[in-house]
Amino acid sequence: MTIQELQNAKLSSTTAGYLAIYLKLSDLYDEIWDVTKKHYENDEVVSCVSRDLCEALSKARDEVMRLVERSIIENINDVDNSAEL
Repeated sequence: MTIQELQNAKLSSTTAGYLAIYLKLSDLYDEIWDVTKKHYENDEVVSCVSRDLCEALSKARDEVMRLVERSIIENINDVDNSAEL
């Protein structure tokens, strides 16, 4: 899913915003891996070198997903035929 696809989904602006942040964090994770991989060709070494930062990003993504879930749950209470999640 891309940020552009989120704009077409029937989501509240809050939920879509959180999901966009999640996607950006995921892209950052991939960029870190790619940059580190340029210097260290061995995947095991790349994992070791970037471990702390990748763990921090993973925790941040987990927290953002909790916000997504909360936003969806809060909006489900107001669901009708035109409601946004």
